[in-house]
Amino acid sequence: MAKPRLYNTPEEKLEAACTYRRAYNARQRNKLLAPETKTTKAKRDSAPSMPVGRPCIHDTPDKKREARRRYRQVYYECHRDELRAKKQEKSRLKCWTTQCSDIDARLQAVTGSSSTANFVEGLCKYFVSHPNNPDSLDVMQTTIGILENLHQHAQSVVDNVIEKRGIGCDLSRTQDSVFRVCRVLTAVDDVLTHAIVGVGHLIEVHGQRGLKHQIAQDNMTVAIP
Repeated sequence: MAKPRLYNTPEEKLEAACTYRRAYNARQRNKLLAPETKTTKAKRDSAPSMPVGRPCIHDTPDKKREARRRYRQVYYECHRDELRAKKQEKSRLKCWTTQCSDIDARLQAVTGSSSTANFVEGLCKYFVSHPNNPDSLDVMQTTIGILENLHQHAQSVVDNVIEKRGIGCDLSRTQDSVFRVCRVLTAVDDVLTHAIVGVGHLIEVHGQRGLKHQIAQDNMTVAIP
């Protein structure tokens, strides 16, 4: 029994294909050149014709608008569930983004758009300049109260995102707002703790750069105690 020949290169394969076609045409020459018989023609005519769509030319602006409207209508009907899901997802994302922007705006209203270090440093200087003024402590306590309420609100947004979406890019965006609030809240609470001990103690720790806002970088996450 003859073994099949292997063609390892594209040129050999192409030459083998040409040889096969020439041999086939030589063997089937009479059949291929024979005129079409009535039976063959009848079979061809009776075979169902494949539908061939012809493009519709819209030559007026009104026809083009109507064609676009029909296309959108058909597309919407075919992708109704998918489009609704995307719309709901976009609405939820916009809602959370709006809430995060509101949290950031409220935090900037407290800090005066300053960095954490500059804002807390201003509170320290105010307390050191007015050690006997009870309002100096009240300013820090009031600030802490506002930040605690803001932190609770921000944390509720994070919990809502985890419940609805789990861990993902949405959670990362909302957690950034929580971290910024925590950073300022922790730094102010640390200053208040030393200020309650006494102005001398606060000046000493401040001079040693031992306050949290002096140690931590402004872009680091400081866990709330």
